[in-house]
Amino acid sequence: MRLVFSPIIHSMICPLLGGFFLGTRGLIWLLSGMNVLGMCLSLFLINSGQSWVSARKYVLFGHLKAADGTAIGPDSAQYGYLGVGEMIGGPLEDTSGPALNNFV
Repeated sequence: MRLVFSPIIHSMICPLLGGFFLGTRGLIWLLSGMNVLGMCLSLFLINSGQSWVSARKYVLFGHLKAADGTAIGPDSAQYGYLGVGEMIGGPLEDTSGPALNNFV
């Protein structure tokens, strides 16, 4: 539970300290930069998650070719390795990226 409170505390303390030390203009620039950074990070997470998921589907449908020209399908070791891509890419694409969009 301690790991949950750290981002919450940082998101509340950072603007307060920024406004105190940098003044009104500094606070405006800080919040503007945080919005731009959050939007860029959100787009990155959504696109990278979709790439991880699409790589597995690419192998599933047999589009990946070996050096000798044979198709590598779902019965290969590469497809098994891409299960990690589904475990990582799915949450990035479905939860992390859109959550940052809403946060911004």
